[in-house]
Amino acid sequence: MTLFRMFATLAFSASVLSACGPQDPGSAVSRQGIRTGGYSEANSFTTMGGMIAGQVVTGLFYVTPTSSETTGWWIGIPGNNQYAEVTQIQLNGAPIQALSSAQGFFQVERTDGVVQQLTGANINLVLTISGALSGKLRIVSSQDADSYGQYVTEWAPLAHPTEWSTFCPHAYAGSDGTNMKPEFVIPVAGAYWQANGVRVPNGNAIQLSCTHDSVGGCIRWGYEPWAAVSYMSGTPAKLTTTSLQAAHQACTRMKRADFCGNGQSFTTVNEGDGAGQHTVIQLWDRYGIHRPEAQTGDSMEAHWDESGATCLNRSKFRSDNETYGAHLDDDILRGCSLPDCTTSDTAAAGALVSSGRPYYLDEALSSDSTN
Repeated sequence: MTLFRMFATLAFSASVLSACGPQDPGSAVSRQGIRTGGYSEANSFTTMGGMIAGQVVTGLFYVTPTSSETTGWWIGIPGNNQYAEVTQIQLNGAPIQALSSAQGFFQVERTDGVVQQLTGANINLVLTISGALSGKLRIVSSQDADSYGQYVTEWAPLAHPTEWSTFCPHAYAGSDGTNMKPEFVIPVAGAYWQANGVRVPNGNAIQLSCTHDSVGGCIRWGYEPWAAVSYMSGTPAKLTTTSLQAAHQACTRMKRADFCGNGQSFTTVNEGDGAGQHTVIQLWDRYGIHRPEAQTGDSMEAHWDESGATCLNRSKFRSDNETYGAHLDDDILRGCSLPDCTTSDTAAAGALVSSGRPYYLDEALSSDSTN
């Protein structure tokens, strides 16, 4: 979906490019070996990872401007799409005519009428923000994935315009003693996500997802909400083509272990991860993007759809921490009623995606990688 809005041309000074960029969380993907197979990586509980001055940000939201002195764009936060107004937007020091996002890339229309997709190492798109988040937000560069952009994005307060901070801070206790690593922004047009994990379709929104949060993380895992996939289904089997939008939303529930679909995350803290709350899961789906490998109905964790888990094997929860397991049982039983899972076949279970432990009962938790 393409979001395309016009606004008045306004000018301000160009900003200095950043000297340091985010780390790619996919560069240390954990592949658990022949017994478990599939795809997994260190998994954050974060719903929305973007932050400006300590405030969680959902993204950009457009409202028809009331005068030529405004861009029409706002910074949105959970519960308020018009939290802080964007008063100026420039690309490399020059005003632009329009801002948009399509299929995971930012686009601008320049004043000469040329529509430009923002890619490469030197972008410098700068948004000036007024009101509650007085400062600047800038997109510095893009390290593009196969079919979408991954943007280095930073903010600075107007009072200290040279003090740039990452828009996507990711709390994570690494082996080198670090406790935060900056990550990328992936823009998602046509919807925004509420704090409870609900996807709200809206043609005026660009969600600024981060590569470690639920929206951006599931894009990295192969569920691009703007894409379609063809796969064999039914009896007799026939080729079916469908949008991945529903699978992406189901993945956002699975990634955070939001079993009841109410926004409450049950993903766990593994030793050494500190406040970052990470764990490793195996995932698969009905489309063949990821396959179950050795998982069975007895070894898997849960099946998932857009509303949360459709079934749950509590004894195969993604952590074997007994205290946390008891807390899980207690809260899940209060929050929703979920049957046990009896098959690893996602399609047979009427689900979209599935999750399993990346190890078996005779394998130690310490053998898992959470890089």
